[in-house]
Amino acid sequence: MKNKLRIFTILVTVLILSVCSKAFAASGSLSVSPSSVTVGKQFYVKVDVDNAAAWNVHVRSEGPVTNCTLDRVGDTGDESNQHNDFGINCTATAVGTITIKLSGDVSQANEDHSISKAYLNATKTVQVSEETTPAPTPSGGGNNNNNNNNNNNNNNNNNNKQEEKKSNDCSLSALSIEGYNLVRVDDNKYTLEVKNDITSINVTAKANYYKANVEGAGVYELVEGENPITITVTAEDGTKNVINIVITRKEKEKEIIPIEPEKKEEPKKETKKKINITPKDYLIFGSLLLNVLLIVALVVLYLKHQKLLDSTKNMVVASSDFPFEYLSENEK
Repeated sequence: MKNKLRIFTILVTVLILSVCSKAFAASGSLSVSPSSVTVGKQFYVKVDVDNAAAWNVHVRSEGPVTNCTLDRVGDTGDESNQHNDFGINCTATAVGTITIKLSGDVSQANEDHSISKAYLNATKTVQVSEETTPAPTPSGGGNNNNNNNNNNNNNNNNNNKQEEKKSNDCSLSALSIEGYNLVRVDDNKYTLEVKNDITSINVTAKANYYKANVEGAGVYELVEGENPITITVTAEDGTKNVINIVITRKEKEKEIIPIEPEKKEEPKKETKKKINITPKDYLIFGSLLLNVLLIVALVVLYLKHQKLLDSTKNMVVASSDFPFEYLSENEK
């Protein structure tokens, strides 16, 4: 009996733990109010995020509607899971069906410091009809007129009460830029300076009142210099609050190129070409030299011979110097 009781206790404990773990899983839901409106009237779209440490929520609409887009991205800043709700007032513009779609994901921080992610996918519809014209008041007895007057007064009072109930809270409960700390100048002006290599930032903003609408949050591309960003909070009664953020992206630092001293060109040294003389060259040169010397010797001999001839013609020779036969022949 004790063993059966112990087994039953263990099964109940496991069942409770599984139910509790499912009950506290991160989730997101979509709701619209009211689900049917007339042309020109507003309806409220609300997204509830439960047990989430981070969220990435997107609402898109299709059909005859304006101002019906919602983007919320953020986190709790630690591993705590909490409830968040985001909303927006949408206006029907024509007769038809408006489709509201929820997408994105929510993340849950577990006890073992791991992260569980749940993807959101929900759709709601709003029917838009033509605004009916009230029937004319029939003429007749005073009682009917009194009743109509009373009804009109009651309607006016109810409308006044509804208008009085609308909130004028257009403040923000959270305003941040992912990874940076904004510098507050006053309630409606903030500044931030980032390095040149930062090309984009993500602005998150949350309204203090759930029925207030926040516009201007999201990812922005940055250019060098000042980048103005405007966050507009519209309260339920239409009151607006404009917050200005100026993000200054520093200019790129100019590279300093060192100035190198001018290099003086050294005069080019004339390189003497080496003449390679082979034995064959020596033989050719020697033969040419011998020929030249031989010609010079011949010329010298010829000149001497001519000189000798010229000198003999001018010489006076005595008769005794010639042979006898020669003289007698001359005398003859």
